[in-house]
Amino acid sequence: MEVSKKEIHPGDLVKIRLIIKGTGNIPLLVPPVVRWPIGVDTAEPEVKEDFNRYVFPLQGSKSFEYSFTAPSAGSYTIPSTEFFYFNPVTSTYETSMGDSLTIRVSEHRNVASPPSQQIVMPMQEPAIPRQIYWFGIVVLCIVGWISYQFWRSKERKPKVVPIKTAIEERQEILPDALFKRARAALENGNTVSFYQELEQSTWKMIAKGSGILPSALNKQNVRFVLAAKGIQTDRINELMELLDTCERFRYSPSPVEGGEVVLLQKAEKLVMIITEKK
Repeated sequence: MEVSKKEIHPGDLVKIRLIIKGTGNIPLLVPPVVRWPIGVDTAEPEVKEDFNRYVFPLQGSKSFEYSFTAPSAGSYTIPSTEFFYFNPVTSTYETSMGDSLTIRVSEHRNVASPPSQQIVMPMQEPAIPRQIYWFGIVVLCIVGWISYQFWRSKERKPKVVPIKTAIEERQEILPDALFKRARAALENGNTVSFYQELEQSTWKMIAKGSGILPSALNKQNVRFVLAAKGIQTDRINELMELLDTCERFRYSPSPVEGGEVVLLQKAEKLVMIITEKK
């Protein structure tokens, strides 16, 4: 739990944010119960999400921002907030505790210094006639209008957007380029990073090869679209098993030794099959 400032005055508005970070179904998170001090009114929180939709399971955060207004001077304490969640590693429900917050409301304000006395001088007529000023304003308006029209004429010209050739698009999803980071992690002996990079690259390959939008990218839609493109059921099942294996071994303490090389070769083979059907 975060607060923008801990010392305010009665009636001041301060923002309090409650942030939940982790891995899981972040869009379905609801705000935990906050025990607000007596006499404090808060509106519905402003909700913000920050996560990568292309990574499964989702990783990121969700924040709930409340507007806090203290009615009178004093010290207001917001107790620690509890959040209950399910841990798939231990297969148990666990509790996360947030830190408590204390906001001090002071009645004292900085007294503004009295305004200094200003000497009012009598208005004098300018040496230059007013007609000259009006003429200058008209000239500036004309020049500005001409500049604006010239700028608009340049904006209307169609911009030449470089179009990728079929060869360039195909090079982006070749196995050597697509699984480069996964191969590097495997060579460095970082097994967990290998499975994470392999899973992300596989989902990227599926999105490019199937044309499925990110919002609809899930295993069920992938099966349907790839089958409609004429890809064999056995190959689709191998692809689903590959994703399940990556997801399972990312959190497993002891992945199968030597199986990473075979899994990488299978992923490269599936890339070629799916891209051929694109």
